Amino acid sequence: MTNTENITFSNEALAGYWVSGALMILAALTYFFIIRKKVKLNVKALIVGAVVFPVFALGLKNILQYPLLIADTPVARAAADNIWLLYFIGAVCAGLFEETGRFIAFKTVLKDCKSREDSVSYGLGHGGSEAVYLGLHNISLIAMGLIVNNSGVDAVLKGAEGAARESAVEQVRGYAEQTLLSGVLGGFERIPSIALQIGLSMLVFAAARQKGKGWLYPLAIFLHALVDFTIAFYKAGYFGLAVMEIILVVMSAAIFFGTYKFVYKKMDRNEV
Repeated sequence: MTNTENITFSNEALAGYWVSGALMILAALTYFFIIRKKVKLNVKALIVGAVVFPVFALGLKNILQYPLLIADTPVARAAADNIWLLYFIGAVCAGLFEETGRFIAFKTVLKDCKSREDSVSYGLGHGGSEAVYLGLHNISLIAMGLIVNNSGVDAVLKGAEGAARESAVEQVRGYAEQTLLSGVLGGFERIPSIALQIGLSMLVFAAARQKGKGWLYPLAIFLHALVDFTIAFYKAGYFGLAVMEIILVVMSAAIFFGTYKFVYKKMDRNEV
C-alpha cells in the first residue's frame, strides 16, 4: 500500500492554488471587458460557447476517453506506461470533441449568427468558461489541501481501494507538490489559452460558414491537439515548466494572429 503519511500541502502550495485560481478568473473577466469594447458581443454566441465547453470537453469527451485511458483495457494499460501515448490520446480527444462542439454549434443553434464577430463572442464564451472552471477547481484544491493536512489523505479518498486508491494517492501527491511559481505560471497561461480558443473559433466559424473552407475544421482539430500534446515534452523532462509556458504562449499567439490575419480578416463582415 502506498505510504500517505508524508503527503501534506505546504503554505506555498495552498498559496499557489489561490493565486492560480484568481488569475484564471481574472483573465476571463479581463478578456470580456476588453473584447466588449472592440467588437459587438453576441450574447447568444457567448452563452453557447460557455455551455459547449463543459458539455463536450468535460462530458462527452470522457465517453471516448474512458475505454482509452481509464478502464482496464489494453489501450489504457499501454497508455499508463507510455507518456507519449497517454498525451497523444488526450490531445486528440480534446481537439476532436472541442472543435466538433464548435462546428455543431455554428451549424445548429448558432446558424443565424452570420457576423464574423460572432466567432469572437463564441470563443470568449468557450475560453472564458474553461478559465473560470479551472480557476474554481484550483481554488477548491485549497479545501482539499486543508482536509489532507488536518485529517490525512484517506479523508479525501472516499473509500477507494486497490488500483483506484493507488492512482488517487498519486494524484493527491501531485497536487501537494504545487509551488507558488507554478501557480503563477498556470494562472498567466490562461491569457494565451483564451486567445487560442478565440482563434480556433474563428477557424471553425469559417469552416461552417464559407464554401470551400470545410478543411479548416480538421485543421482546427490538428492545431488544438498539437498544442495540448506539447505538454508531453514537459512531462517527459525535455524542458522545464517556464520553457513549456513560453512554448505554449508562442504557439497560441501564432495560431490566433495567423487565423486573425489569414482567415478572420478575409471574411466578409457578414457571412451569408
